[in-house]
Amino acid sequence: MLPILLYSDMEEALSYIHQRPRPLALYLFTQQTEDQRLCEARIVSGSLVINHTLVQVAQADLPFGGIGASGMGAYHAEEGFRTFSHGKSVLSKRGKNILALLRPPYRRPIHRFMAKFWRFL
Repeated sequence: MLPILLYSDMEEALSYIHQRPRPLALYLFTQQTEDQRLCEARIVSGSLVINHTLVQVAQADLPFGGIGASGMGAYHAEEGFRTFSHGKSVLSKRGKNILALLRPPYRRPIHRFMAKFWRFL
């Protein structure tokens, strides 16, 4: 069942929505561009569908999913891959670690180099 709520102005509708948990989807029926922009800017929801219903679920290239209590994140498309994956950084250094020379304990050649370096600055 899809609830349909009617309002006398957009501020009343926005107030009603903000008093409740974030919606999985918001279906807005209006021809007013300003109302559409207000909803885009001020409503946090999993999806915003304007002048249609449920079609966002069938769009494989759009993320689908809720925010907060309404869902576990986005799935479908690249956002779905990111939701169900965990990126891992891997850094591999070959050869000598030159930065190790800068760590104590310092040997005599490093002391001389640092003394010259600091005089240069």
